Amino acid sequence: MEHVLSLYHSQKLLPPRINEFALEWCTFLEKEIPPAAIFGEEFGRPEVETAWREETAKICLTVMLALVPHKPELFLEKMTQIYANTSADLKRTILRSIDPAIKSLGAENPILLKLIEDCPKGCETLIIRIIYILTERQPTPHPELVFRVRELYTHKIKDVRVLIPILSGLNRTEILAALPKLIKLNQVVVKEVFNRLLGIGPEFASQTIATTPADILVALHNIDVNECDLKFIVKATSMCLAEKEVFTQDVLIGVLQQLVEVVPIPTLLMRTIIQSLTLYPRLGNSFVINLLQRLILKQVWRHKVIWEGFLKCIQRLKPTSLSVLLQLPPQQLHLALEQCPDLRQPLLEYAQSIQDEPMSGVTPQIMDIITGNAVDVFITDDSGGFISVENIKKEVEEPMEISTISTVSSVPVISTVVTAAAQPPTALLPDVNQPLPPGED
Repeated sequence: MEHVLSLYHSQKLLPPRINEFALEWCTFLEKEIPPAAIFGEEFGRPEVETAWREETAKICLTVMLALVPHKPELFLEKMTQIYANTSADLKRTILRSIDPAIKSLGAENPILLKLIEDCPKGCETLIIRIIYILTERQPTPHPELVFRVRELYTHKIKDVRVLIPILSGLNRTEILAALPKLIKLNQVVVKEVFNRLLGIGPEFASQTIATTPADILVALHNIDVNECDLKFIVKATSMCLAEKEVFTQDVLIGVLQQLVEVVPIPTLLMRTIIQSLTLYPRLGNSFVINLLQRLILKQVWRHKVIWEGFLKCIQRLKPTSLSVLLQLPPQQLHLALEQCPDLRQPLLEYAQSIQDEPMSGVTPQIMDIITGNAVDVFITDDSGGFISVENIKKEVEEPMEISTISTVSSVPVISTVVTAAAQPPTALLPDVNQPLPPGED
């Protein structure tokens, strides 16, 4: 081919004939079987083949691909035409053969850039391959290439794969917006995406990305499950956390501190907390305990999946986490002990050990819940906690002490002697809307 190219540039009469030959032979790939014209003793292929082989297909492409850098306006268009019309097997042969020609043109070639932006119908995979070739081993893709690919994705091809080669040229908003679609791709491709985003491996270590590892992990947790199935998000977060050199203890601390403040609480938060504890057990000493306390303030029990993860984390971190259980409202403490009965005995021992401390918060009511003596019959407005059946019955029988469960902070004792002429003020009567215990209505 070197001799042919030398003649191509040195002779005025030969280029048209060489162009004609190149176009004729590459067009053979549009046929179902190799034409007999390409076989014969003079070509060194005496036997006629009845099916395409990769070697035979490459022979037909050789001259055309060699001339692409020298006359791109002619041969790039022809290449896309052949690609759109040939078989799947020959498409793969073309994709494996174009690297030298495309690299010779480079990312600044206006004809190649125009081809990328236009992306002829049926050539989407070919264009994606060209973009990959132009960005290979480049720390940052050429700005003009990034612009053309961005335009292509925005206005013509909604295949997110076109963005993968230029991820290092996108801004933070664009990268995070593409994540839900990127993580739904084939797992091999998703792995490559995270290698690029996280700078994993020698090929991507020198790339400059607009997002940090923390940005990526936080964004994954915030993906709307209506936009992307939860199973894809789970796989993606696990893929990230497997990269321990990237997601260090400090990085995960920053991520979890952000996630615990998100409203609503991300579905996978507790899963990630538990995975972080597996990677870095020291996080359980105080950091995760603090997170659990903050989740109580956010009423974590309102989210079934997160609540279950919360309790698993409590079980994993006991006895350190027992103090967190005591910060739950009485009703939720009762629920936690019902769901995790193995926590009852260690919590009882812990509560007994601190019960006499002034700020322990271990009231008789809490002890009743821990020991299982409280029944969920009535919840006062003041405490939000439980009152035992015996106490409720006693209150009904002795109205003199009704102020002990009233929502009014101070209620005078009502006289037991009532005259017909005098009615107690309405404000002093027990609240007729106050719910009665079961069996007392």
